[in-house]
Amino acid sequence: MNDYDKVALVDKEQLQKLLSNQRSKYNFDKYICFKLVHSDGGPINSKKRFFDAAQYSLPIAHKVTQNWDALSDVLWQGFDNLSIEHVDIIWDTRDLIESNSRSVLIYGAGFLLDTLNGLKENYGARRNISFRVILYAQDKSVLKNWKDPF
Repeated sequence: MNDYDKVALVDKEQLQKLLSNQRSKYNFDKYICFKLVHSDGGPINSKKRFFDAAQYSLPIAHKVTQNWDALSDVLWQGFDNLSIEHVDIIWDTRDLIESNSRSVLIYGAGFLLDTLNGLKENYGARRNISFRVILYAQDKSVLKNWKDPF
């Protein structure tokens, strides 16, 4: 679970341990954690709500329409402007894993990871940044029926 450049699926207990380890492992100026949330606090269960949440939660300088390429561009620019080396993006998925919104979850998490790692590798950054997308579910009972698509 300490590996970067991947998607991690964790429960509440694992998330607390993970964040505690990260805070002790990295200086505050080298590590940052973002929680992907919608501005109204509701679930991110559609493409539109994913775009809204990304623009609300992540370092994006200007609003983009529901265009994956445009979101990739502004997302990378936002992260490249930060002076950090390790990034965690936490997405509370408790309402999605057991619903019909799994496709949003799979596509959204895959998009974040592919975009951040792909842009890092293909277009370069001023420095190396490691990313991890953490899908968080409240308890282990939700996770036991989930087959990790990543």
